[in-house]
Amino acid sequence: MEQNSRMNSKLIVSLSLGAGLLGGFAASYLSSGIVHAQSAAQVPKMVQAKSFVLMNDQGKPAGILAIDKDGKPNLKLFDGDTLIWSARGVVTRPATE
Repeated sequence: MEQNSRMNSKLIVSLSLGAGLLGGFAASYLSSGIVHAQSAAQVPKMVQAKSFVLMNDQGKPAGILAIDKDGKPNLKLFDGDTLIWSARGVVTRPATE
């Protein structure tokens, strides 16, 4: 009985190794070709949006940069739920200078 169990163990190990080798060969011959890593993404020279929201680790806004309803730039900084700093833009000269 013990000898029969050893033979079954050897047979299982042999079949497992054979199946692994066969699977490896099949995968290498049936694959669609060599796979390469993606190239690094290009960094955009300009990002455009109507507003930018900086979020903290708790998922709450830590800063907001936006254009208000009057068309003025507005920057707000928060500490948790408290507004700690705000600036509403007043245009004194053209933005192209």
